[in-house]
Amino acid sequence: MSNRKVINGTNKKELRTFALGKAKMFLLWIIKKYGPIHGYGIMKLLHDDEIPIARASRIYPMLNAIEKEEFIKGVKTKLDNRLTKVYKITNKGKHKII
Repeated sequence: MSNRKVINGTNKKELRTFALGKAKMFLLWIIKKYGPIHGYGIMKLLHDDEIPIARASRIYPMLNAIEKEEFIKGVKTKLDNRLTKVYKITNKGKHKII
């Protein structure tokens, strides 16, 4: 398959799946490095570095997917008098990013 077909959108689904997988791995790495951390903390961290995936509409679905795969564990915690979900990496998650 030539690169031209991929660029012209023939394999958009494959490219999207690949990019989503890389984004999830990036989130997993962030949680390993900075965790435990909540979703807003991740967005703030990414926004500070001006990375374009730092929107809630992208971050939270990926966090939910990673949690369903048991690579992270979300625990509801009281933070600043509010209940928030804080994520930490699991042993399975640590092995995934090695």
